[in-house]
Formats: sequence, C-alpha cells, structure tokens
Amino acid sequence: MQVLNCAIRNLFLAGTVLLLASCEQAAYFQQAAEGQLDILASQQPVDEVLASGKLKEGPRKRLELSKEVLAFAESELALSVDGRYQNFVDLKRPAVVWNVFASEELALKPKTWCYPIVGCVAYRGFFDKATAAANMRNLRKEGYDTFYGGVSAYSTLGYFRDPILSTFLFMNEGAYIALFFHELAHSVVYVENDSAFNESFATAVEQEGLQRWDKTHGGSKLLTKSRQRQKAHRKFVAFVQKYQKRLRKLYASNVSDDSKRSKKAALFNAMRSDYKRNKSRFKPNSYDHWFKDLNNAKIVSIGTYNDLVPAFTKMIRARGGDMDAFYEDVKALAKLSKSERLAKLKKL
Repeated sequence: MQVLNCAIRNLFLAGTVLLLASCEQAAYFQQAAEGQLDILASQQPVDEVLASGKLKEGPRKRLELSKEVLAFAESELALSVDGRYQNFVDLKRPAVVWNVFASEELALKPKTWCYPIVGCVAYRGFFDKATAAANMRNLRKEGYDTFYGGVSAYSTLGYFRDPILSTFLFMNEGAYIALFFHELAHSVVYVENDSAFNESFATAVEQEGLQRWDKTHGGSKLLTKSRQRQKAHRKFVAFVQKYQKRLRKLYASNVSDDSKRSKKAALFNAMRSDYKRNKSRFKPNSYDHWFKDLNNAKIVSIGTYNDLVPAFTKMIRARGGDMDAFYEDVKALAKLSKSERLAKLKKL
C-alpha cells in the first residue's frame, strides 16, 4: 500500500503539470494515470503466482526463467534490477499499450509529444486500443503519415518497480530474454527529447546481452531460432534504410510538393515490389503486415530503434566488453547537445 500511495503521489504531481497545460493533455494524462495505477494495483509476487499452480506449462517456464535472466543482467551486463520484475500482472489483453507514431507527409520527421520526467518522445502510448486508433485517425486528418501498434512492455525509468506482464510470457524465448535487457538499459541512461539515442542504446545492450547469454546457454533450439529471427530483422532494417536514404534525398530536393508526392508513391511501390522479390532473405520472419498502408511514420519508427545501434556496438567493443566503462562513455555522450551526440555517433 505504501508503494501504491507513493505512486499516486508521483502521478498526481506529474498530472498537475499536465492539467495546467491543456484539456487535451489532461485527458491524455488521465488515461495514462489510470492505466499505470491499474498495473500497480494488480501486482502479485512472482513466487506466489508460481506457487499457485494456475499457470500453464509454457507461461510458467517463462516466469521461472525471468529469475535467471535478471541475475544474468546484473552479473554480465552490469544492469541494476533494483526490485523490478519481482511481481506479475495478468493484463488479460494482447498488449500493455498501443503506441501511435506520426511523421510529416513530405519529410522523415517524426512528430513528438512532450511530458514531465521523460521529456519528448516520438510516439504516444494509450492503454486502450480504440483510443489509440481514434488518435491515429485524428492525426491523419491533420495531414500526418501515421500508424499504431501494440507493445508488450515499457519502462518507467526506475520511477516505479516495473512488474512482469502477461504480455511477456507468449514471446519466443530470445525476445523474452532480450526484453529484460532492453528495458533495464533505459534506467542506466535516458536522455530527454532523444528517442533515437535512447532506443538505439537499449537495443545495443539487448543485442550484446543475447550474444553473451548464447555463449553460456548455447544449444537451445528456441534460442537458435531467435538468433535467426534477429539476423533476418537486421537484414530487414538494412533494407528499409536503403529506401530511407532515397526518401530523404527526395524530400530534400527542390521539386514541387505534388511531384514529391508522386515520386514518394513510386518509391513505396518500388519498395513493396523489392520486398516481394526478396522476402526469402528475411525468413523466418515475415513483414507482409508491415507493408500494408506503408508510409513515412513506419520508416521513421524503424530508424528510431536501429539507426545508431552499430555505433553503440562499436563503443562496447572499444571497451573490450566492459559494460560499466561503456555506460560511463554513454553517460558522457548524454551530457552533450543532441547535435554533438549525433555527430560523434555518426563518426563511429
């Protein structure tokens, strides 16, 4: 109860700022606060859930695995667990939140939303799917390219002790393990107003963690399949980035907006055709669903999570895999201006 009271107080203080900002922000904060409080109020200790015997074999094994993964995160990746993921919440829905992404029509420039504590981010999360869909439609009426999708997890950056959610338990083994590394990384370094920096950093830690896990837990068929999925996804990211460069060149050109729209449509058609011809390269993954309603927002979202990952990976290698030293280097980067950070990372 003390934890819940502290959570209510923190949410109230953040909410006061939003309530003073606008009615729209107030409405958004209300659903966010209610969703977070519902999660906090529904938690059960993991050990109690396991002892109850109510979980089926698959979800039970995933929950048991979390203890080993968290210990590994602390010992091998220098990530502090600090009481997180010790509780479990059965959400009874397929996603914890639905994120809405938007981009300008003729620029690969994401729309951002700004909040207390976390600063500005390139997506907006809703605990209700229908509300997310309505928000997406409103943004389209304003002229944005946009899409939304459900996500299994998010980090409160250490402000709350995040629980394991039921949405975690139905992931493949590799994705499940990687999720803990990714979300814990957000509590090491988080820079306001720089989603690409934050997500690429966490993705690099996640990938490093999976590689190390595989060295000590090799032989798992499920983990092998997960590695195959990751390798295929990296190929897909490179494929998207190829067209991302062409789109950036088009949008930066001096041709008319009508001409840009026409050439944009042609590039997207070429991208779809290219994917259909080469989709075997991305197996065992399928991205067929991703190409439905292809637009700038989807291109931007891929970049947010992946563009800077190679630079962060090189920083880990430069430190000989010493994660504490790597984190200090990243924290030094975080103190720079956004343009200075990007310039240094691009050099890598």
